[in-house]
Amino acid sequence: VNTFSLGDAGNLTVKAQDIKVSGESELAFFFSAMFAQADIFETGKGGNISLETDSLLVDGGAQISASTFGDADAGDLNIKAERVELSGKFSGLFVNAEEGSLGNGGNLILDTDTLLIEDEAQVNAITFGSGNGGNLTISAQTIEVAGSDSQINTTVRDSGNGGNLTLDVGQLL
Repeated sequence: VNTFSLGDAGNLTVKAQDIKVSGESELAFFFSAMFAQADIFETGKGGNISLETDSLLVDGGAQISASTFGDADAGDLNIKAERVELSGKFSGLFVNAEEGSLGNGGNLILDTDTLLIEDEAQVNAITFGSGNGGNLTISAQTIEVAGSDSQINTTVRDSGNGGNLTLDVGQLL
């Protein structure tokens, strides 16, 4: 759900027992993804993504992302799942204000029993532009971050302000 014009993008809502977004290589994120974005040079706001599932698997370079590349703000990414597993380089959940953007990044809200992030997967709210980064909020019974370069973060890479990182967790490994 993207906008390539002055108008706002629509929203994407998925309710399913199991959701799998999977790639097959490090370059798979170009092909295996759920995106909601505000495009470069446009003023329409990006759409929101809402997922409700028992199990969410994102692996092999696949991504779920609500980002802005332009002047408008990104949408939000909301996930409610019993189990979320993110695995592999470039795989993950992202709400970014991309390089050159003026708009603000969206917020990521994740409510899960178990979150596993492994093998260089990421959960990020980053601003690469002059817009502000979104907030990253995770509520979980257990969060496990395993392997080198696996991460949960909010980051500023340009002049925008970073978003807040809030973890409400029973066990953090």
